[in-house]
Amino acid sequence: MFHFTAFGATQTRVPPGGFTALTLFGGAEIRLPTLAERIVHRRRQRTVEPSRWDRWLGRDQGIVVTLFGGTGLIAPTLVEEYAALRNLVQSGVVPRDECRALLEDLMGSSAGSQEISRWTLFGGSSLESPSAKTETKSLQAAEQAGVITPEIRRDLAQAIGCPMHTAAEIVSRAALV
Repeated sequence: MFHFTAFGATQTRVPPGGFTALTLFGGAEIRLPTLAERIVHRRRQRTVEPSRWDRWLGRDQGIVVTLFGGTGLIAPTLVEEYAALRNLVQSGVVPRDECRALLEDLMGSSAGSQEISRWTLFGGSSLESPSAKTETKSLQAAEQAGVITPEIRRDLAQAIGCPMHTAAEIVSRAALV
């Protein structure tokens, strides 16, 4: 996927595979894929061997280039992660045991982070997790909407502010019961 922003502002969501984002004299907010999306992608990767060119060019990683602008890479909230992972298992797309194995494989590679190369010239680029305030609000809203139970809310609240690997373990324990 290629995303281009010039002289303006935009927001987009990128796929779990490779992507390129170019921001020129503008601003871009890029929402990163959920663990569930990355698990499905990892499953597909196991069946398809990438070509030499794909490996050499790094087509399975993200490339962000920012010139005279700003680019923010935003991780999904805990509720988004939980809901996506829970839906993945409940839909039967990936069986629970295979999902656990793929998640372990994913967390074992590069500490679970999506590989993203960033180049910035006369601008700014950031990789951010949602703030504690944002996470707390999304947990409250999800509980009120009936998406999560009070028990799941307490479990997910423990992941607020944790490193990605720890948060992924907490979310997966809650979603893959």
